[in-house]
Amino acid sequence: MRRPRIPAGTARFAAAAVSGLAWILSAAVSHSLEGPLAVKNSFPLVSVLDAPYPEQAGYRDSLSIGLTHSSVDFIESDGGFEFLIDAEVTELEFRYKKTVSGSFEFGVEIPLRTFGSGFLDKGIDNFHRAFGIESGKAGESANRFFFEAKKDGQTAVRGESGGIGPGDIRVTVKRSLFSSGGFAAALMADVELPTGNAKKGYGNGSLDGKIAFLADWKAGDRIVIHANAGKVFAGDIRGYVRLPVDDYRYAALALEAALSARSSVVAQYYIQDTPLPQEGLIFPSLRKKPALASLGYRYASERYLYEFSVTENIKPAFAPDLMLNLTIRRNLSR
Repeated sequence: MRRPRIPAGTARFAAAAVSGLAWILSAAVSHSLEGPLAVKNSFPLVSVLDAPYPEQAGYRDSLSIGLTHSSVDFIESDGGFEFLIDAEVTELEFRYKKTVSGSFEFGVEIPLRTFGSGFLDKGIDNFHRAFGIESGKAGESANRFFFEAKKDGQTAVRGESGGIGPGDIRVTVKRSLFSSGGFAAALMADVELPTGNAKKGYGNGSLDGKIAFLADWKAGDRIVIHANAGKVFAGDIRGYVRLPVDDYRYAALALEAALSARSSVVAQYYIQDTPLPQEGLIFPSLRKKPALASLGYRYASERYLYEFSVTENIKPAFAPDLMLNLTIRRNLSR
């Protein structure tokens, strides 16, 4: 049996990330450790399904603004599903977290989304060429716009270029299980309310929920490893017609390494089940598990944290080709 081979471009990207982390660890002298990157799968038909982003096990009192810009190129049809998506997605998300009586953390997340033809296609092509990664848009027109999803020939979702609208509002609760000897663990649950317009792709029109196990391991003064595993109970997308989806599992692993007392870098990996019902599907791109690799830098002042990250889709599945994220977080406990 022939063994599967890791694509050369992906191997080079991973080698560059590992080499960078090795250099950082040899130079780090103090610590500023603030948790995993606030990055989630922003593929338009996944982000509306209570898409998770990795969380630390510890509590937080904060107010955050996250800006994510993603490029998506996904044109497939199989098993009665048709997807014609070539767009750039911008999401602005407001997140509030509050520790209540030291017993649990309460959170609210409010997103705004807009779609357009964008400007990233040429830059993404150059980025992929630099690492020897095959570009999915080779030979195609740059910066075009399509966003339509169909089921059995009927349109379920049709996005509008330049349109903007609120997404589904998420309410979260986190409860610590234990914290001892550098280890910490917590359970987190949430409910996502159907406040976004499902026909235009801003929400899914259904109630969603999630439960997750969160763990942190402080491996010395300069390194923290964060791990998450959970399950999303996703409601169908109720657009012009119903687009059925399945519940899905996910897992994330993040390595955070300090550069100094105020700065750090984070390497992060995220994988999930495909949310599409698998019966009758043949094409691999609709059956593969979406996976994202992220590399980010953050700087923390006395009250504010600034975080920038780049995320690459390492499988041709339900995930953006490239994601750029900027998050600014204010610490409300100081």
